[in-house]
Amino acid sequence: EALGADVALFNADTRPIMVKALPRYLDAVEDLDIAIAVQNHPGRALETGEDYRAVFAGVGNDPRLKGVLEVGSFHHYGWSWRQGYDLLAGRIALVHIKDMVGQQSVPFGTGEVDIPGLIEHLSAVGYRGKFVLEMSVVDKENTIQYTQEAFQYMVEHGDRFYAG
Repeated sequence: EALGADVALFNADTRPIMVKALPRYLDAVEDLDIAIAVQNHPGRALETGEDYRAVFAGVGNDPRLKGVLEVGSFHHYGWSWRQGYDLLAGRIALVHIKDMVGQQSVPFGTGEVDIPGLIEHLSAVGYRGKFVLEMSVVDKENTIQYTQEAFQYMVEHGDRFYAG
């Protein structure tokens, strides 16, 4: 909170450890003005939508626990951003945007993810939270270029994001 953080991501080595630790953690930080969120990502305790459901159920669907709409990770497992959104509706603390082809991150606007549709939907539902432009490209020497292009892509396609 003192650092100006709005969201803290909670992770654990396994889902059972996460489910056991989360209630105590949520109680300990309850007076802070920070959303506590879990995030799915390949190779972590949470990977799929089913994993999210198991963790939320495991903590009694505690409304203090939020989620990250991890567009790339959902796509990695064959879910659209819309399916991820529907799963997390009312619990989204942060949005990570990544363009993908299959399981590979690609430069923004060149993949299979409907980023303009995502932006339009988030705007339509009144999402006013933060988002992260995320990339995990193979040709890392082009990371700076891809970051600049991602930012420009979002400027060009995200003009309605905070409209109204």
